[in-house]
Amino acid sequence: MTAVQAAYIAGIVDGEGCIEINYIHPHIRMQLANTNFELVTWLCRFGGKIYYPRVTNPKWKPQAYWSVVRRLEVASLLSQIEPHLIVKRERAAEALALLRRLHPELA
Repeated sequence: MTAVQAAYIAGIVDGEGCIEINYIHPHIRMQLANTNFELVTWLCRFGGKIYYPRVTNPKWKPQAYWSVVRRLEVASLLSQIEPHLIVKRERAAEALALLRRLHPELA
């Protein structure tokens, strides 16, 4: 991933994404939903999977979810985009710290 790609992904995650930290059953998930399937497909090049939920309201546009849960993928993505994050930088740092504490091989 180039620095420009990392900054772009950071902007998308800052604006539309979620960095979920589960302390009860320790794991990290990074995800976002978007109606632009081309964008979600492009994000998947850097890890994760795409999910297409059913549209339950006919007024809603179809959307896709990009979800990254594999610890190696999450750690790699977060460590690359963290310097570029603004809104979610602290959350990313917290997630990376937990991943490194649970899985020292990621340090």
